[in-house]
Amino acid sequence: MAVIMGAIGGAGMAWVMTNPTSRKGHEVRRAKFSAGEGADPDRAPFGPHKSFKQNAITFGLMFAVLGFLIGTLG
Repeated sequence: MAVIMGAIGGAGMAWVMTNPTSRKGHEVRRAKFSAGEGADPDRAPFGPHKSFKQNAITFGLMFAVLGFLIGTLG
C-alpha cells in the first residue's frame, strides 16, 4: 500500500506543481516577499521552483509514510 501511494501520489502531486496556477501563485508569493512581507517561497522544500524529480521524491516519501501508517494501524 505504501509503495503504491508513494508512486502514484508523488508523481501526481509533482505534476500539479508544474501547472500554471501553481507557478502563478508562487510568483505572487515571491512578489510579496520582495515587498517585505512573508517568508521566502524559494526556500520551501517543495513547489513550482523545484524540479519535477525533487517534488516527486518529496511527495512520494510523504505519501509512502502515510500509506505505511494507514496500512499498519488499520
